[in-house]
Amino acid sequence: MIPRALIFLAAVSLSIVAEDRKALENRAAKGESEAQYLLAEKLYWADGGQRDLKQSLDFARAAAKQGNAKAQYRLAVQMLLSQGVALSEDTIKEGQQMLDAAAKGLPALVKAGDADAAFKLALLYETGLDRFGEGRPYERRSKETVFALVEQAAKGGHVPAQLLISAIMQNQKHPKYSLTGSVDWLRKAAKQGNAHAAHKLWAISRHTQGTVVLREEGREQLAAAARSGLSIAQHEYGSELNRGTIGGVPDPKAGLEWVRKAAMQGFATAQFVLGLEYVLGKSLERDINQSFIWLARARSGNLPPAIARRLDLEIARVRQDVAADKLLGLINEAKQFKPQPTAVTEWPEYGLNSAKPAFILQLRREMLSPLTQAGEPEAMFVLAECFAEQMEVHLGRSLFFKQNNVPDRARNEEELARECLKEVKAWYTKAAENKHLDACVSLAMIYHGGVDQLAAADPAQAGHWYHQGARLGDTLCMYRYASLIHEGQVKGVERKDLIPWLQKAADKNHAPALSMMGLFLIRGDLIAQDTKAAVKCFEKAALQNYAVAQGNLGQYHAEAKRYEEAIKWYRLAARQGEAPSQFALGLLTLRGQGTKKDLPKAYYWFTLAKKYGFQGVDRELESLAKQMSASDIRQADAEASRFVAQVFYKPDGSAPVANLAEVDLKTLQDKAEGGDREAQFQLGLRYAKGDGVNVDTVIAYKWLYIAEKTGHPAAESERKQMMKVYPMGITKIRAARDMVKAFRANK
Repeated sequence: MIPRALIFLAAVSLSIVAEDRKALENRAAKGESEAQYLLAEKLYWADGGQRDLKQSLDFARAAAKQGNAKAQYRLAVQMLLSQGVALSEDTIKEGQQMLDAAAKGLPALVKAGDADAAFKLALLYETGLDRFGEGRPYERRSKETVFALVEQAAKGGHVPAQLLISAIMQNQKHPKYSLTGSVDWLRKAAKQGNAHAAHKLWAISRHTQGTVVLREEGREQLAAAARSGLSIAQHEYGSELNRGTIGGVPDPKAGLEWVRKAAMQGFATAQFVLGLEYVLGKSLERDINQSFIWLARARSGNLPPAIARRLDLEIARVRQDVAADKLLGLINEAKQFKPQPTAVTEWPEYGLNSAKPAFILQLRREMLSPLTQAGEPEAMFVLAECFAEQMEVHLGRSLFFKQNNVPDRARNEEELARECLKEVKAWYTKAAENKHLDACVSLAMIYHGGVDQLAAADPAQAGHWYHQGARLGDTLCMYRYASLIHEGQVKGVERKDLIPWLQKAADKNHAPALSMMGLFLIRGDLIAQDTKAAVKCFEKAALQNYAVAQGNLGQYHAEAKRYEEAIKWYRLAARQGEAPSQFALGLLTLRGQGTKKDLPKAYYWFTLAKKYGFQGVDRELESLAKQMSASDIRQADAEASRFVAQVFYKPDGSAPVANLAEVDLKTLQDKAEGGDREAQFQLGLRYAKGDGVNVDTVIAYKWLYIAEKTGHPAAESERKQMMKVYPMGITKIRAARDMVKAFRANK
C-alpha cells in the first residue's frame, strides 16, 4: 500500500494535452467525449481558471454516457466523494456503477498508451476498487503491478504520476526504493511547473544538507513553489529570507510578507509565527490584539505537536495583555476568519487520494456485498481481507492510545478491532466452506498463532483448517498439519499419520518439510532409517537457503568428522542467525577442527549464539574469557554487536539457491574482481555486516557502489543503510570512491 503521507499531488493539468478552455468548450459543445472529459478535468482541478465542481460533474457525465472510461472515473469519484452533488443513495449507486465501468474500460486505453488512463487505473488497483483486473474482485493489486502502471504514466509525462512514482521510490521498504531515482522524477515534474515537486526538491536538499539536491537548486525550487502559491512553500521561503539563507542578508520584512501570504491561506504554522511577531514587535509594530487574533486562528489548524504545546502558553500570555472589553470581539474576529487557499494549496483535498482509508474500505465492502450475496467465494475472501485491514487500523490506534496513557480510547479501539475480527473469521469461514484454499490457510494461521490481544491460539481449529487446506493441495498446510500432529495438538489422529502429509509436502520440495523428513529418516522415527535419503532431504532444503536444514547438514558432517564440510554448512546457517550453528562454529573454532584454533573467533561465535537465543552458552564464554586478554574480548564483543543476520530463505522459493562456492571468501572475491555484479554486491554485504570478515566500511562501500553503478537493484539501499549504522567521514568516502575509480574488472 502506498503511504498517504508520501503522495504529493500535482497542481497542474492532469491532461497531457495542453489546450485552453475555450477551445475545449467548442469541441465539447459538438459532443466530442474526449473534449468533454478534458474540460471536466480542468474544471475539477481549477486548471486555467476557477474550480467548478458542478460543471465538472455535468461534462464528466456527458462524456461518460458516451463510454469514455476516464470520464466514468471522474464522475464516479465526484459522486462518491459528494463533490458537485449532494450525497444520496442514488449518487452512491451511480458512483459505484461508474467505478466498475471505468475499471472495465481503462485497461484498453492503457494498452493504447494513454498515460492519464494508466495513472487512474493504478489508483484503482492500489485502493482495491477494481473488479475486473487480474486476481480477485476489489482486491489490492501487487506493488509491482501498481508501480508498472504509475511508471508508464510518468514516462508519458503525466505529472501526478511523476510525483507518485517519486513518492513510492522514497519508501525504503518498497522494492523500487531509490532516492536518486525519486529526485529525477521530481525534477521532471518541477520542470513542468509543479509546485509540490519543487517544494519536495527543496525539502530533500535541506534534509540531505545539499548532498542529493544541491543547496542552490533547492533554494531556487523553494522560490518557484512559493511564487506558485503553495502555502507551506511560502512560509518556508519567508523563513529562509528572514534568516538570510536566501539572499545572503537577513530580510525580515520581505520574509514576513511571504509568511503572511501563507497565513492568509490558513497555514497554521505561519499564523503562529505571525502572532509571535506581533507580540515581539521586532519586524512588525507591536500589536497585542493582532497577536491574539493570529494565535487564535493558528489553534484551529494543524500544527506540529511541539508548536501546538507552545501555542497554548503563548495565547495565555498574550491574553493577559488584551483589554477585557475587547477580548470577545477579538475571539469572534478570529473565528470569522475564512482562509483563502490557492488551487495549488487545495490540491490534496481533491481526487481519489483525498478519501480517507476508512472510506475506501467501506466502499470496497459495499461493492463486494452483492457478490458475496451471490455466493462468490473470492468476494467472501476479499471482504474478510477488508475487515482484517480495518482491524489492523484499530489495533494500531489502540497501541497508540496505550502508549499515550489514554486507556478509555485504547479499550474502545480494541473492542472495535475485536468486532472486526469476528467479521474476518465469519467471512473467511464462509469462503473456506466453499473450498477456497487461501481462506483455509488464513483461518488456520489466525487460529494457530492467535491475534495479538484479541484472541488466543486454538490448535484444534488450526489443525482442522490446515487439514482442509492440505486436502485442497496446499503445501504449507500439509507441513503445518503434520507439525501439529507431531506436537500432539490434533486430537483423534495418531502420530504416524503425519508421515503421509509430510511426505507430500517434501515431494513438492517444501524446505521445512524436507528438513523435518530428514530428521525422521536419520533417526528412524515413524519411518525406516535411511541416512542417504535423510542427507538428500537436508541438501534439497539447505540449497533453498533454509537455515535449519543447513545446520542439520553441518551437524551430519561434523558427526562424520568431515569438519571442513561441516563448517561450510554451519556458516551458511550462522549468517542467517541460526543459533545452534553459531554455537557449533564456536566449538569447532575452539577445538581447531576444520579450521585453525582461534579463541577470539570462538568467543565471537559463542556471543552470537547467545545473542540469537541459544541456551547454556555462558559456561563456554566464561571459560574462554579466562584465557583471553581484555582487548581481545572487547574486539570480539564489538564484532558480534555489529553482526546482523541476513535471512536468504524465501518460503515462496524466490531466493537464489545457495552457492557453496561463494561461502569461500576468495572465490567470491575472484568473481567480484571479474565483474560479477551479484558477487560484488554479496562481497560488499560481507564487509558491511562483518559476515566472516572484520567490518570494513571502505571496502564495503567500494563493492556496493560498484554493484550499484552496474545496476544491482538493492546495492544503493544497502550502502546507505550501512552508512546509517557506521557513519563515514569524508576521508573514508573519498578513499572508497578512489578505489571505485581505479577498479577495472579482470578479463
